[in-house]
Amino acid sequence: MKESTVPVHQNEHKEQSNVPQATREESRMLTPPVDIFEIEDGLAVVVDLPGVDKEHVEINVDNNVLTIKGTLQYEEHGEALYSEFELRSFYRQFELSDEIDQEKIRADMKNGVLTIRLPKAEKAKPRRIKVDLEGMGADQKTDRGTGSSQESQQSSMETSGAGRQQQGAHHKS
Repeated sequence: MKESTVPVHQNEHKEQSNVPQATREESRMLTPPVDIFEIEDGLAVVVDLPGVDKEHVEINVDNNVLTIKGTLQYEEHGEALYSEFELRSFYRQFELSDEIDQEKIRADMKNGVLTIRLPKAEKAKPRRIKVDLEGMGADQKTDRGTGSSQESQQSSMETSGAGRQQQGAHHKS
């Protein structure tokens, strides 16, 4: 997952390489600190959004870009005579790879900490490949836990009449 503030097209990138990129919003935004963890079924993005309620968090995915926006709501207690801080909203974007199943992204928030779970797409999940025995036909392949197919063929021949005839012929020679 790559951080991306504004997607830039190939031809625009060469002309504007020295120009700093701005967010899409006109107001100034803070970049929230983020931790990204690999979990069993994908990735977990943990975003610190102090003072933001879950009702004021906006998460969007558009053109493989995950956008996180949190807006602070503050109730003023009268007219400020002096103020040293300014409330700013949070804004962060990440470019998602094709390995993320964008339809199954989910998020939850607790105590100002937003956790976004990005599950891997089925095609990106590791899978186990069955290894066939070399030189054996499809009807002679072994299934795990069932014993070899040669053993099962031999036992079925022994119980059938053909098996008894073959055994008798084998003992005569």
